[in-house]
Amino acid sequence: MGVLSRVFPIATVVAAIMVIWYGFAVYLNAPWQIDQYEKTGVEWQMRDLVRDTMAHDRP
Repeated sequence: MGVLSRVFPIATVVAAIMVIWYGFAVYLNAPWQIDQYEKTGVEWQMRDLVRDTMAHDRP
């Protein structure tokens, strides 16, 4: 068994956790960000929503 066969499963799990983590960050911050867009009358697209939700400061 090579190094790759030992590292690949761990890297896959870590990558999956990161995708889930950041996906939920967008999902949980989206309602607040959409409300901000509506209050300011800004036209937005999904890429704007993702960018702006990822740029939120931590509470």
